[in-house]
Amino acid sequence: MLHKADLETLNRLADVLIPASDGMPSASQADLETWHQSVLDARPELAEPLQTLIASATAKEPSTHVEYLRKHNRRIFRVLSTIVSAAYFMNPSVQKLIGYNGQQALPTDPVDDNIEADLIEADLIEAVVSRGPIFRVAADGERS
Repeated sequence: MLHKADLETLNRLADVLIPASDGMPSASQADLETWHQSVLDARPELAEPLQTLIASATAKEPSTHVEYLRKHNRRIFRVLSTIVSAAYFMNPSVQKLIGYNGQQALPTDPVDDNIEADLIEADLIEAVVSRGPIFRVAADGERS
C-alpha cells in the first residue's frame, strides 16, 4: 500500500506516460490509486522495484525523470510502464471508452462458417494428424 506522497509521485510519473488526450483520461484521472494495487496483487514482484522507483523520483521533475529512466534504467522504466499501463486499462471506464467489452465466447454456426478458414485450419493440423500419436517417457516412468 502506497502512502499519499508516494501515490502523488506515481501519478505525476504516470501522467508523463499517459497524458489526457482526445477524450481519454490521463493515468491519474483513471484512478491509478485503486488500479495499481490490482496490478501489484497480480504481479507482487513489482512492489519492491516500484518503491525504488518512487524513492528515486521524489522531488524530481517527472518528464525529465521518466526520460532518464527510459534511457539509463530500462528495468525500472519497464516497472513503471507495466504498472501504469496495466492499471490504466484495468479501469472499466477506460475499457468502455476504448470499446473493450472484455473477452467473450463467440458461438459459431457450422453452416455459416467460412469454408476457406476451415480448409486453412485443416492444412495447419495435417502434419500433426499424419505423424500419429507420440509421447515421451517422463522422469517418473509415466507416459506424458
